[in-house]
Amino acid sequence: MEVPVVSFIVNRLGVLLTEEAKFLYGVSDQVEQIRVELKRMQCFLQDADYAIQSDHHVDAGVNNWVAEIRKLAYETEDILETFLIQVSSKRNKKGF
Repeated sequence: MEVPVVSFIVNRLGVLLTEEAKFLYGVSDQVEQIRVELKRMQCFLQDADYAIQSDHHVDAGVNNWVAEIRKLAYETEDILETFLIQVSSKRNKKGF
């Protein structure tokens, strides 16, 4: 399943909230909401992974949701990477 990708993103958001607070002024609530939603997705993926490994029947709806979560996780990872590059660029422009 895609649990590692979602876990990575959840951890990355935690880093953003703690290390980049001054750049997140005004959006920290939204970032926290995203983190909570990603945590929910992570729990769902863990449950789905357990069901598949336990040879339980997983219906088409679950498979579809897993595919959607996978896509969103990768898109979110790309957005976070872009944001981190922009923050790093702004930080490096500070100075004289």
